Amino acid sequence: MKQHSGDGYSHGGQGTVIFVGHARLPQSLAPVGASPVVSVEIEVDMQRRRAVEVAARGVLPRAEALLREVLLDGDLDTSVSMVVDALQRRYVGPPQRAMITAVGNAYEAYVRFRQQQTVGEEVVRPAG
Repeated sequence: MKQHSGDGYSHGGQGTVIFVGHARLPQSLAPVGASPVVSVEIEVDMQRRRAVEVAARGVLPRAEALLREVLLDGDLDTSVSMVVDALQRRYVGPPQRAMITAVGNAYEAYVRFRQQQTVGEEVVRPAG
């Protein structure tokens, strides 16, 4: 089992790809002088299709902990739908929608990447 460093970043992530999603916070929630953008990074082991690390910026610490708890729990396809559900049930407040959008955008990047890989593999395979 992969060990997590606890600093928001994994170490030695061979075979992993980092997917990033962004979303805008409501203007009234953005701290003065800070970016009103929520960013979510999901590092994925592409062979196992599992998130191995999660980091977030522009969110409160408990929100990031919830993202990590749910996303690191199972295969990525299942975990993303579970994190949206968990955010809707367990994280109530104005930043909720931005967090859901950022996670969704990161997941969409993952899906697009996998589709591109599949198309690339089909081109390389000999017909036969």
